[in-house]
Amino acid sequence: MNKKTYRHPTSILTPLLQELAYNDVVLKSPLRKFIARANEKAEHRTKAYWDANADRAIQSGDSYVDGAAQVEVRNAIAASLVRSFAPGAKSALDLGCGGGLLAVELARRGLTSYLGVDISETTIGYARTHIPDRIMAKPFALEFAVSDLATFQPHDPAQQFDLILFNEVLYYLPVETAIEQVKRYSILLASGGVLGVSMYQGAKSKAIFRRLLKHLTWVTGFLYKECDRPSYGFSARDPYPSWLVTLLKPRE
Repeated sequence: MNKKTYRHPTSILTPLLQELAYNDVVLKSPLRKFIARANEKAEHRTKAYWDANADRAIQSGDSYVDGAAQVEVRNAIAASLVRSFAPGAKSALDLGCGGGLLAVELARRGLTSYLGVDISETTIGYARTHIPDRIMAKPFALEFAVSDLATFQPHDPAQQFDLILFNEVLYYLPVETAIEQVKRYSILLASGGVLGVSMYQGAKSKAIFRRLLKHLTWVTGFLYKECDRPSYGFSARDPYPSWLVTLLKPRE
């Protein structure tokens, strides 16, 4: 279990520059092309980066792959929201699934089918080895696939899911690409299905979410804050970030 916590940059300059870069005025201007190009060239977009990152995380024990504290909390919140607001959901597609821990939480809350997709072969290998034994609810159809979410296609093109999750993954894409991918995957939703989107606070996350709400309808959400000392309130320089875990559905 990871006991370390995520920290925002302590410098106020970085958040301010991000707020400027992902301002709606800038994203509607010609400058958006430079921002998108920088995102596409970012190292974290590559499979090699995430394989190496997962190796380091597993070896150090500081592991988002096997249960960092904020990951487990986020997974529990997401699964609880599904249970309460989409109680009929049985099948899930988890994009950017990491070590597949969300499957365990979803199985506890009545889902019976899960497909996890991640760009890292290391995290998927870890998930295939460790997750099946953690799922007590049977029967439960469990499958993992190695793929970039931008190119992934189910083996069965007619397959549909009651729940499609983007769990801390959309902000690794350029803003408009993130929206395009959510719209693409929305086609795979079964009738009455919902989308789960989780993102930590940040200028880019907010820019993506503002655009998502132009295409999707809000169902519910939960904003929570991590801290390892007594703390109240939010500020731009607060090193203890907040996450938004939400359910959305396509507009009718």
